[in-house]
Amino acid sequence: MVRFGEHTVTSHFIDKKGNYIISREEGGKHSFSEGLAAADTYFEDLGEFWELKAYKTGYINKKNEMVISEIFDDAGDFSEGLAPVCIGNKWGYIDKNGKYQIALTYQDA
Repeated sequence: MVRFGEHTVTSHFIDKKGNYIISREEGGKHSFSEGLAAADTYFEDLGEFWELKAYKTGYINKKNEMVISEIFDDAGDFSEGLAPVCIGNKWGYIDKNGKYQIALTYQDA
């Protein structure tokens, strides 16, 4: 996942040769891991720069389809079938179907 410019929200997912595969106007959080990537959806524009936009995070597939709903305040990469997710100030882990495997209990993950 790459971005251009200091205050852009557009993320581009590129292949190993630098070719664009997906461009996401609303932004990506991380590169693909295990076929999915955390991606943002902006629900409210609070100002001029990306830091001032209210967003939620879900997961997209390589067709840019949101396959795990954008309900999280933060999210990380998948590893060994699980990804850390946060709602409020609590972290837990979901599987690739979006099901909680470790409940939202922890202060960090």
